[in-house]
Amino acid sequence: MRIGKSVALTMMVASLAACESAEQREKKLVEEARDAFISSTKDPMSWQFRKVAPKGDDILCGEVNTTDEAGKYRGFVVFMVNRKTGVGYTASPDPFFENHSTEVLDTCADAKQKARFIEGQKAVEAEANRKLQQLERENEITHLKAQLKMKQLEE
Repeated sequence: MRIGKSVALTMMVASLAACESAEQREKKLVEEARDAFISSTKDPMSWQFRKVAPKGDDILCGEVNTTDEAGKYRGFVVFMVNRKTGVGYTASPDPFFENHSTEVLDTCADAKQKARFIEGQKAVEAEANRKLQQLERENEITHLKAQLKMKQLEE
């Protein structure tokens, strides 16, 4: 019985040590990713990272969620860090990001992430079209008001 308990205890301790080292490795990877983006934001500590993992020796991949000017989270996007240069890139339809989408998606994204990116692009494009139509309507109203004023002045 004592041998069985000793083996079980040893296995538990080894298992906990492995978990701690995995957590420590993950924390180091997140810090490396955060450092790559630190100059891109006023508040890098608000950034949320997940699925951070090395891809070979030179690339770090994962997802990052940042806040907008109002402090609202934008949603997770795929990122890539060149570990040699320490520079991070994102694949985001959001114009806030300096974009290197094709390279990031080809290197780091799975099919689900690519589909989410495409949906995001469609949403950004739809919002841009909506704003453009609104501006066109406002411009048309301004033009009609100017014409009406000119007509009134002629009378």
